[in-house]
Order: sequence, then structure tokens, then C-alpha cells
Amino acid sequence: MNSRISIQSLKKFPIFETLSDKDLSNLLQVTHLRSIKQNEAIFIEGQAASMLYFVLEGWFKADKLAPDGRQHTLRFVGPGEIINELAVFSNEPNEVSVIAKENAQVFGIL
Repeated sequence: MNSRISIQSLKKFPIFETLSDKDLSNLLQVTHLRSIKQNEAIFIEGQAASMLYFVLEGWFKADKLAPDGRQHTLRFVGPGEIINELAVFSNEPNEVSVIAKENAQVFGIL
């Protein structure tokens, strides 16, 4: 278990708010805390999806390259939001690149 992630931190995400403390404690056993530096990519468009990410702190942007090479920002993602759910649950490569706009913390679940 990663002691830096608490049950209270998990409860801030709507997907977990109905789980019991016991269930959340079990979930903590498979979470991986990750610190992300500003301008660091969590994943790149086209990569295989390996983890579902939950934003604890900081802001990210989701970018996609157009066929002509131009970069388009599709959305911004912040605390309390989930990143990468479509790719993880569809078992498809990531459709976007997600880059930290500032130093941030996320936790991932395989």
C-alpha cells in the first residue's frame, strides 16, 4: 500500500464514493502514486494504454495531432478527474497525448 494516498483522497472521486472503507483499503493496495513534472507526458498518442490515472493535484492538457501535423488541445484535466479511461476500457491505443501544465500528482490503477 502506498501510505501517501489515503482513503479520504479516494473518496474525492465519484467513482469510489459508494465503496466501503474496507473496499477502499483494498484498492489502495493496487494504486501507484506518481509525481509528474511540468511539461512531462503521462502518455503519448498511439501508445498502448497500461493504466487508469486519477488526478490528485495539478492540471494537464490532452492534445491530438492533426493529419497536417498541427497540435490541437482537446481538453484540460484537473484534480478529481480521471485520465485514460477510454483507452483502458476499450483496450485501444491512446487517442491523445496528456501533458502536465504544472507539477502534478496522479495515482494509477492497473
